[in-house]
Amino acid sequence: MAVPKQTLLTAEGKVQLEAMLPTLVAQKREIKERLQGTKTYGDAADGGEGTEAKEELARLDRKISEIEHTLRQATIIDTSQHDGTVQIGSRVTIVDAEGEAETWTIVLPAEASTRNRKISDQSPMGAAMIGKIIGDEIRVHAPGGDTVYTIRTIE
Repeated sequence: MAVPKQTLLTAEGKVQLEAMLPTLVAQKREIKERLQGTKTYGDAADGGEGTEAKEELARLDRKISEIEHTLRQATIIDTSQHDGTVQIGSRVTIVDAEGEAETWTIVLPAEASTRNRKISDQSPMGAAMIGKIIGDEIRVHAPGGDTVYTIRTIE
């Protein structure tokens, strides 16, 4: 029998995933109701709108299942112990050679969201930052070439 794979989450990441579930379930319910409404009009559910709704329903089902599975397997890690190095949960400001600053929060893969300025500790940039201190330089390998950043702040 296979041992279930453990998923690591921060407390904040767990809260965010738990908060997403009701919204996704509500969206799923709304689509189901819309599909039921189209069935009363003959084959309208088999048309383009019905197909799109069914595809969206399948996408929502996958997302809900994925989140529920992640939460069931989750082990919450403590991010409160900061020793001055970049670690999971750290909010890090980096500066490139041109002086452009970027601020990222280092998170576990399940919590990564570039839109929310959260990068995985396993991404090239996140991995390069782990264990570094203020003033350290990191080199990030990218398809367009390497970029060097200096760590300005760690929170």
